[in-house]
Amino acid sequence: MPSSPQPADDQFLRLYSEHEPPLRGFVRSLVPTRDDAREVMQEVAVTLWRKFGELADCADFRRWAFGVARMEVMAWRRDRARRAGRRNRHWMGRAWCGMYGIAAKAL
Repeated sequence: MPSSPQPADDQFLRLYSEHEPPLRGFVRSLVPTRDDAREVMQEVAVTLWRKFGELADCADFRRWAFGVARMEVMAWRRDRARRAGRRNRHWMGRAWCGMYGIAAKAL
């Protein structure tokens, strides 16, 4: 039989439910698509849940949650840029090899 949620769990769920709509809007304003916002919000929710015990005062939940969301958006952008850089690097490597008649199998 599943155990009932602890008071801290209830408190987190109440605070997250209350602040999730504006938090989602904030994240959505910082990323290009709704799918991107959904992806980032998953990371935000996990991070907030994992670090909820570190929050000193629940009155600061909104400010704290928006800070976490901002950091998760930055991490998402960094990871996206890295993936794009890898794709461009491979494309440029193949283009360079093609220009000089070198086999691009190793790339």
